[in-house]
Amino acid sequence: MALTYSIDSVRRVVFIRGSGVVSSGQLRQCTQVLLSDPRFDPVYGRLADFREVTQWAVVGGSVREAGDTLARRATIVTGELAFGLGRMSQLSADSPPDLSLVCRDLPSALAWLGLDPTSELAATKRWKRSLSM
Repeated sequence: MALTYSIDSVRRVVFIRGSGVVSSGQLRQCTQVLLSDPRFDPVYGRLADFREVTQWAVVGGSVREAGDTLARRATIVTGELAFGLGRMSQLSADSPPDLSLVCRDLPSALAWLGLDPTSELAATKRWKRSLSM
């Protein structure tokens, strides 16, 4: 499994992508690495693209921990289980639920973050930092 992220300070957004099997520990580790990155700003929006995740091995608390933020966040998922986990994160996070969106497509997520879906699609393909977990 791989989690990758890219911080775009110009657009003020963090792009996160997951693939393969994602576990609670991997989500926590990704969050810790991201928060310790000197380029990270907690007011940046977050776009988490989990369409390539094949299996979720998480518990509710870890989903909640990964979701706490005061910035807008969009999570892209496929499948009913992933959508349910995303909604659980949205509803149990310390931040208001109206700051997050769980959706199934990239254009919706980009629009939610105030990014132009027609011009930003190519930018999301640049995942600069790989996390080996």
